[in-house]
Amino acid sequence: MISLGKLDHLSLRPVGHPPLHHNINDQRCVCVCVCTAAMGHDIVISRPSEADAGRIAEIHISAMGSNPLLHAQFPTPEGLQALRRFLETETLDEIRDAVSGVLVSRDGPDGPVTGFVKWTSPSHPQDVKLERGDIVHLEGCCRRFLDEYASLAEQAKERSVRDEPPCYQLSFVCADPEYQGRGIGTQLTRKVLELAEEDNLAVYLESTDVAVSIYQRLGFRAIDSFEMQIPGRQETERVVYKEVCMIWYPSGQR
Repeated sequence: MISLGKLDHLSLRPVGHPPLHHNINDQRCVCVCVCTAAMGHDIVISRPSEADAGRIAEIHISAMGSNPLLHAQFPTPEGLQALRRFLETETLDEIRDAVSGVLVSRDGPDGPVTGFVKWTSPSHPQDVKLERGDIVHLEGCCRRFLDEYASLAEQAKERSVRDEPPCYQLSFVCADPEYQGRGIGTQLTRKVLELAEEDNLAVYLESTDVAVSIYQRLGFRAIDSFEMQIPGRQETERVVYKEVCMIWYPSGQR
């Protein structure tokens, strides 16, 4: 999916919060951590390997399959395949960058990748918003809806955080649909919040309506919104697509 900061529909039961990272020579190092999730499953969160890039791209497409914006931006199977290949290449570059904001969850220590989170931060800013980059040249994309979404999201962010100090921004939170209900997206999001808490920085995101209550339970609050008209499933149908701008503050700023 191309829109930002979406959580799948997950169980949000309280779990432990083991340390995610430590500092060595002023460089933050991400460590493996294990969270016991709903139904007793272990969610292992760590940095991905290069071999995980294809799996992350696959989860990205499948997790966002029900979002109408994705299908407005990439309305054909060929377009979605081109997007998957693009996301795999982009993710591989992110994994190779040791300080990029990307973590994965696994189903147990040796299990498959079940979800991922991507974010930007003041120490690792996003050079070009995804919808503004090379993605607009992919075969089968509908550039109109990529451009419109990017413009609306950028305007909303400017309204929302222009008076704030630099902050983290959640870009994507995705879980494989086959693993929904285990708290994967929740645990991945909490790890980013732990990093932001240590840096005493806020976290910003844009959420679909259905995920707003989930983010609220994690401590986010709604501060703005934007919407656009996009094609529906029927050829002549038009629907209103809306996202809510939300922000989370570390304990020292609440």
